[in-house]
Amino acid sequence: MKKNILIGIVVIAFVAITLATDFTTGADGAIQFGWFSLVPPVVSIVLAFITKNVLISLFLGIFAGAFVLHSVKIGFRY
Repeated sequence: MKKNILIGIVVIAFVAITLATDFTTGADGAIQFGWFSLVPPVVSIVLAFITKNVLISLFLGIFAGAFVLHSVKIGFRY
């Protein structure tokens, strides 16, 4: 039960940080994610240690990367 609460807090914090982060646009028009590109692998590794379930951790890491990528494309950024 305590692990589920911890995972929920991590997910909520990730979503809040992603929506609050302002990604910059480079000279060629490409979006520069900077250090935030390291978040999906770190999420996967940390959750693998916490949950001891690699498949769920990898899925959540992929979800984290997709959320960052598509939150920019669907207009959350101005």
